[in-house]
Amino acid sequence: MKQVYYNGKVYTNTGGNPAQAFIVENGKFLAIGTDEDMVTMALGPAMALFDLKNGFVCPNFEGSAESYLDFNSDRDFDESVRGRIARGESADFVVLGKSPFEVPDSDIKKIPILSVYKGGKEK
Repeated sequence: MKQVYYNGKVYTNTGGNPAQAFIVENGKFLAIGTDEDMVTMALGPAMALFDLKNGFVCPNFEGSAESYLDFNSDRDFDESVRGRIARGESADFVVLGKSPFEVPDSDIKKIPILSVYKGGKEK
């Protein structure tokens, strides 16, 4: 079943532009893009929609599954350590209440984690 996650601020950690939505199938990212493109691409009876409620989505961080942000440094988004949201990658991601790019460095660890996903399944 294709899972469409939409209405988010998706930080892919791939050097590209931020996205709004993505599709997960069989635990992997299938596509990343705009809300309209992702819903259109996945339309069909085997589709589930998940509203990200304008949350900030980023690759799963080591340690974040235990419900805290574990940055080595406040702005450490090194893709070799942190993963990325890209076609074919494992759908491991975190939905945060705020973007770490929009708060002071001292407040990054205070950002609420709304949900954590591993292989496209919420933990």
